[in-house]
Amino acid sequence: MSIVRRPTDISSFSRAGPPLQGMASFVQNNFPSLAHRLPAGLILVMLSDKAGGQLSLAALSGVSEIPQPVTLPPTSTIFQASQSSATHLLTVEEGSANDDAIFAGLFAVHDLLVAPMHRDGNWLGAVLVGRAVSATPFAERDLAMAAAATDWLVTELLNMPEEQGVRAERVAAKKWRSHSRVIQLLESINDAYLAFDEHYVITYCNRQAEQLFQILRGDVLGQIVWDELAEFSTVFFERFQAAMRDGVSTAFEVYYAPSDAWIETQVYPDEDGLSAFFRDITQRRRTENLLRGRELHFRSLLDHMMDGVMTIDSNSIVQTFNPAAEHITGYLASEVVGHCVSRFACDMNKGACEYGLWHFLGREHFENVGKRHEIQVTRKDGSRFPAEVSVAQMQMGDEWSYVVTLRDISEKKAAEEELQAHRYHLEELVRVRTADLQIMRDQAEQANRAKSAFLANMSHELRTPLNAIIGYSDLLCEDARLLGAGELAADLQKINSSGHHLLKLINNVLDLSKIEAGKMEMKLARFDVGALVDDVSSTVGMLMKKNNNTLHVSYESELGEMVADSLWLRQLILNLLSNAAKFTRNGKVELKVWRTKLGDAATFYFSVEDTGIGMDSSQLDLLFQPFQQARHNTVTDNEGTGLGLTISRTLCRIMGGDIQVSSEKGRGSTFVIHLPAQVKPGDDWS
Repeated sequence: MSIVRRPTDISSFSRAGPPLQGMASFVQNNFPSLAHRLPAGLILVMLSDKAGGQLSLAALSGVSEIPQPVTLPPTSTIFQASQSSATHLLTVEEGSANDDAIFAGLFAVHDLLVAPMHRDGNWLGAVLVGRAVSATPFAERDLAMAAAATDWLVTELLNMPEEQGVRAERVAAKKWRSHSRVIQLLESINDAYLAFDEHYVITYCNRQAEQLFQILRGDVLGQIVWDELAEFSTVFFERFQAAMRDGVSTAFEVYYAPSDAWIETQVYPDEDGLSAFFRDITQRRRTENLLRGRELHFRSLLDHMMDGVMTIDSNSIVQTFNPAAEHITGYLASEVVGHCVSRFACDMNKGACEYGLWHFLGREHFENVGKRHEIQVTRKDGSRFPAEVSVAQMQMGDEWSYVVTLRDISEKKAAEEELQAHRYHLEELVRVRTADLQIMRDQAEQANRAKSAFLANMSHELRTPLNAIIGYSDLLCEDARLLGAGELAADLQKINSSGHHLLKLINNVLDLSKIEAGKMEMKLARFDVGALVDDVSSTVGMLMKKNNNTLHVSYESELGEMVADSLWLRQLILNLLSNAAKFTRNGKVELKVWRTKLGDAATFYFSVEDTGIGMDSSQLDLLFQPFQQARHNTVTDNEGTGLGLTISRTLCRIMGGDIQVSSEKGRGSTFVIHLPAQVKPGDDWS
């Protein structure tokens, strides 16, 4: 069914004087009965105004009041057809500017059925039925119905008590005003409204019904609803029929597919047929479905939670009690829901559960909200267990309720007790072990003090005779050379070398002892690095010649100064050069020195690289261990204590630096010392 836009401008029609007031009131009052007798379409009643020589609109279906007088002049085709004695069918020319086209356009009609009204040879006007261009064309039976309905109306007009004209006019006017108020009310309500006669012919349709059912009242008024709206029959027929048959009002909700809407319907039977009110409740149904889904989801969550959950209203009445709560407490939901928590406090009290669950929940609502508590809970069978309880408050409208979560922490408590027992046991073990360690520490300190005392004594007792042996062996070697006793000189030289080796061994052992005791004293001084490097390299010439090695020294022209223990640095470089010369034959030893940045924030690097025997990874792991010579299994005639590199690394770390080494078996080794240009006293080097 197409929707035709109706023009709102009716100013094209000239204003006319008031129509025959009595007859117009009578027609308006009897309009519903007239509409029942006419074929479907928009119904108009036009009355002849002899004084003005025109037709005036007196009544229009679906409209309580004519907003402005609407008239047709004698020149219009409709006017002329209404004066004849026969019923006419007219088709209004579309797009024309004549009076007929403007009149038809005002009411969105294309075909007009014109039934003239005559009484006692007097022309009274005409009854018009209009249909839109998309509606079903008029048939012969429609013309007959219109003629019969018009005759009925004329007959009624003949019976109108003219001798009581004024009174009849007032009564009719009063009835029409009452009818108008009802129409205005029906047009102003938010519900859709349809009225039906006993044959389910639509006798009234308000604007909300037009919107809800997507119809135009001009198309449906006078139509049987089942013929006009097929889906309407499917949804409403049986219930409308029952209401009509039983004479009992009914209410129901249905889904109406053409409008994709859920409709709440209230049907009231009356003497004329049925009155039906319709309300679109689609949004409400969607909201209800959403809430229902959320409730099911909420209940599913409650049913599957491992913690017991219950809800309590502001009157302490239990509202929900999930399966976990049943399992934990031993109470069934049917025993708890709907009852006050104080009932269970009394049932279980017996002087033994003053701080039980039900007592806890029965306190004034609730000083415990938002807090987590541990309490003792008594089950239905009287057994007790530790539980963790929390209470949350929520508001639904004006009502407050409380969500209580209950967790059985028996296993947690047992684990805590076991953990506490283990902790006590561990503390006891630690106490005993600490006492043992204290004893061992005291013993170690005592042994260290004894070692220190021994070394202090041995330092003097060993060095004094050893220095004498070295000194006398030097003198005897000199005398043997002067006397030409070559064999004796060689033996004396061995004594002298062994003495020097033994002295070095004693010095290394004493240095290591001082380091372990933390008694090595670092003497910081500012010195020129280049001068120190030159001095050290000049003293190792004999070491290099012994194994036919060459020494290459390279450094920047302006190395600058550094603050460190110069004797320690000299010892470090000498030790690395000595080792390189010792483990290299017919090769090359290279000493490189460089610095990064300038000033006290700089770092000095001292690199000693040789082309000697090198080391594998297993030897590198032992390199800095005390009394270990990583390369002893390769060169058997290299004597040493195995303390040189250990002491060297320790001295480097005391001064805030370190030693790195890289080596390859058979290709040589590279040792790199890095030290800060400004060594700080008191660094943690242990």
